[in-house]
Amino acid sequence: MMTLLILSVLAGILLGMRLNVLVLIPAIGFAFIAIAGTGATRGDPLESIVFTMILAAVCLQAGYLGGSATGFFMPAARASHPRIPRRATSQSHRKIA
Repeated sequence: MMTLLILSVLAGILLGMRLNVLVLIPAIGFAFIAIAGTGATRGDPLESIVFTMILAAVCLQAGYLGGSATGFFMPAARASHPRIPRRATSQSHRKIA
């Protein structure tokens, strides 16, 4: 179960760094289906399956929060260190010869 929770946090971090919050709905749904299928196959009691589903949803959300916070604070960190090159957002900085 600990592996599932660690993977849920890591998946939440990746989703939080790249996508918006609405992606959590299908991610949690997919996790519920996977956990229910695995628990039913192993013959786990219903309480254990529901508890694992709740923990996985909480870990996904906590990871998403951490990933979005990282994405929020990353531009501030780059601005304070001028050595780190920033990605160009447009092609207007190039001179045409």
